[in-house]
Amino acid sequence: MLIGDEIADIALKRLSNETGIPLHLFKYEIQDDFQLLFVSVAIDDLVHAKLEVQISRIARILKELMPVREDDYSWVVGFMRGGEVVESCFGGNLAIPDWNGEQFVE
Repeated sequence: MLIGDEIADIALKRLSNETGIPLHLFKYEIQDDFQLLFVSVAIDDLVHAKLEVQISRIARILKELMPVREDDYSWVVGFMRGGEVVESCFGGNLAIPDWNGEQFVE
């Protein structure tokens, strides 16, 4: 399944609604021949303890919404502070089904 603007918009609205992070702080790019959604989130005003909770929520939401593909990821999120990536999560790779976006599920 190819990734387009429609699914990206749905994902960002849901991420904003379920995390409380304002929608305007999310940006996205569709990469890798429409097979990868890259999302960046400006977290300059988010304290580190809250970031860890939000990473789990974001990974759960994208794991539920996004298509999966063989041997590569279908989504990546970069958390930006001061214009630099300080944390990330990723998923959608059928080759590692027990990966939840941040870690292996036990």
